[in-house]
Amino acid sequence: MDLAVNYSYDNSDEQVRDNHIEVWSDLFYYAQNLKGNWLVSQEIFRTFIVPTAERNPLLFAKWVDDMVRISGLRIRSRALFARALKFIRRSRFLKKQDKNALSRALTELINAGLDEPVYAQRAIKTVQAG
Repeated sequence: MDLAVNYSYDNSDEQVRDNHIEVWSDLFYYAQNLKGNWLVSQEIFRTFIVPTAERNPLLFAKWVDDMVRISGLRIRSRALFARALKFIRRSRFLKKQDKNALSRALTELINAGLDEPVYAQRAIKTVQAG
């Protein structure tokens, strides 16, 4: 997957993902660059992850939950993960000015354990192999 990095953020660059593999790849690249290249991670977060979660929060939450389940790994903070997923699922009822709350929930989801690229990597390999 080619992720062209543009450090100047522009809303016109937002892209909504259509399938779970693309979302998992975004989460993988986000986590992989989080510690070494924070700007790339933020670009991925703003360009791919947030717009996809805003467009269809139920499907996004399902894809993330499936990713963790398919990876076969235990999430570091299951309670934080479940709370963030619950909020994301309900975010379709948020008013437009509350969209920052969705970004906070996505950050909480990542802090629950998805800041490690191994979840997405294992899920992608499992789906591609099987």
